[in-house]
Amino acid sequence: MSSKQERGVIRYVLSRFIIYYERIPFFLLIVILIHKIVQTIVAYSKAIYLRPDYAEAYNNRGASNGELSQYDNAIADLNEAIILDPNDAEAYYNRGIVHFSRNNHDDAFTDFNMAILLKPNHTSAHINRGLSRARLGQYDAAITDLDQAIRLDPDDAQAYYNRACVKSLLGVREADSGNYDDSIYFEEAKLDFQTALSLAIQQEQTELENDIEERLRELNDAE
Repeated sequence: MSSKQERGVIRYVLSRFIIYYERIPFFLLIVILIHKIVQTIVAYSKAIYLRPDYAEAYNNRGASNGELSQYDNAIADLNEAIILDPNDAEAYYNRGIVHFSRNNHDDAFTDFNMAILLKPNHTSAHINRGLSRARLGQYDAAITDLDQAIRLDPDDAQAYYNRACVKSLLGVREADSGNYDDSIYFEEAKLDFQTALSLAIQQEQTELENDIEERLRELNDAE
């Protein structure tokens, strides 16, 4: 799977800022984002100093460290958050994101699975468990997770986008095996990309919109 095809929720760490700051040069956007994350880490560090058993602070500091690619610090914080509150689905989800970022997909799957057990309607956990399964070559199971994510939130553009990417991979697999039904997967992928594009436009997700248009061009060129 190419890096572009594997992009999931974690890929959109910048998206909420890109929409708001879209007229600011990209390098300045990065500086602003990093500054905000560092401020967040400092704030939660102070909270932990005052209250060492503050599970939510460890969780949020861990997620922020993950956004800065400080993965060892992120894992340490999220481990502590889970020790303090083993029923917090978000802590498992955030640790899964860090594992996914480090290409530890078995560990990512385990954490996303735990997040879903604790919070069955966690749409993002279903999306990212699906992406972890796709990374492990479990494409059919990945589709099942992405189907569930769409049932939970029919307006989630990223769920349609990622399901389209996995269906494209299934089409490639079928074509490589000499199966002439591979076109079914490509047609289904195109429909999902088109749905994702419509939602991305409505929701002003500019980066996602551009990415979907690129994927659709690739599919059309391959015909």
